[in-house]
Amino acid sequence: MSQTGAASSSWKSVLLGGCLLAVLISSPSWGESSLEAKVGRYLAASSEADASRLFKEIREDPRASLPAVESLLKKGALYGPQPKGRQVHLPIVVDDVQMSYGLYVPQAYDPRNAYPLVICLHGMGFSGDNYLERWEDRLGEEYILACPTMEGGAWWTETAEALVLAVFREVSSRYHVDLNRVLLTGMSNGGIGTYLVGISHADLFAGIAPMAAGIPKEIYPFLSNLEHTGVYIIHGEKDQVMPVALSREVYAYLEKLGYPVVYREHQLIHPQAGGHFFPKDEVPRLVEWFSKQRRDPYPMDVLSIRDIDHLGRYSWTKINQLSADVASVSGSIQDHQEAERVKRGEFAELHATIHGNQIDLKTLRVRRFTLFLHPKLVDLGKPVVVTVNGIKSFEGKVESDLLVLLTEARIRKDPNLLFEAQLAIDVTKRDSPEDSPQSPPPSAQTP
Repeated sequence: MSQTGAASSSWKSVLLGGCLLAVLISSPSWGESSLEAKVGRYLAASSEADASRLFKEIREDPRASLPAVESLLKKGALYGPQPKGRQVHLPIVVDDVQMSYGLYVPQAYDPRNAYPLVICLHGMGFSGDNYLERWEDRLGEEYILACPTMEGGAWWTETAEALVLAVFREVSSRYHVDLNRVLLTGMSNGGIGTYLVGISHADLFAGIAPMAAGIPKEIYPFLSNLEHTGVYIIHGEKDQVMPVALSREVYAYLEKLGYPVVYREHQLIHPQAGGHFFPKDEVPRLVEWFSKQRRDPYPMDVLSIRDIDHLGRYSWTKINQLSADVASVSGSIQDHQEAERVKRGEFAELHATIHGNQIDLKTLRVRRFTLFLHPKLVDLGKPVVVTVNGIKSFEGKVESDLLVLLTEARIRKDPNLLFEAQLAIDVTKRDSPEDSPQSPPPSAQTP
């Protein structure tokens, strides 16, 4: 998205006021022909053609049972020595643009142990390196800290979102990050980015902590994605840059949903920043909250609200095809017509709930979706029943598949999130108001 042009009036009110699983082949004692080496090469494949060829090698290996391969995947990467301490202005390329981030790694970092990761987004007029200095002492030696730099603090752009995800992938490929303990925080403009990246990728984060920030009310529906992601909001009562009402209203919305949210409001005044700052006295509470947050990689209930720019995998679901046009949140910042569509709530919705071996789904503007399954979600040895919008769409066995297991591992790059079966559903009973109630029931496929 371009950063130029006039923002929509609703946005103005807010704007103005990975882990690389493999290199399992790194131990020379395993040898090039070991199953570990073959799986490692597959996970590191840079093209689909290479992945297809390498999968064939694995499939033909008599040692490559599904349990054996899954056991290897769960081990994750073998991490070698990496620099420790403060590292400033580290280069990273995002959308062919050279960007940078700051990184702090505890001096006691041991690659055999997994560490929580905090990603912190700076405010306007600052840089990632500035925030690295601020947050390094606040977090101490228990966390890895990454602070990307976004020129102008324009964290509401597509480039900014891509930067956050790129830094996440880069750091977790080099260092042993606990992917169930990744936290996202930011101040002011960085708080806006925390909301936007957090609600679009809530399945990646254990918690988000936006400070002195807010989002337009028309995108509040996306807050529903935070069902399993802790939220910690901090705002100054006397903030003259970002009105405190922005945080109060988000807090009230999340409270009404019954989601896990903490709200802290301070009355302090900073000599230079006025009420628009994060007081030191609030640090211990926030860091304690960080220490308690854990992502649930296999939630039994997944609610996914998506705009056109964020379809695809979300937890154990994936929207493959839409049945109606869906708005673009990023496009609404520059395009008045798109902003009107966002205000009307023209989003895709998929709500999946598991009860035993039955999966019930409610969809809106979705034509086709895929469910990714694991024994922690359902018993794959028994028939699975799937209903969509109250209609039974599938009943039967869903077979485990080595290709599904490896494909999802290669795409997701997360040893805590493995899937060994998938079920694709075509929603042939359309959900738009003009659809005929006589439409046939949904159909299912198990590719």
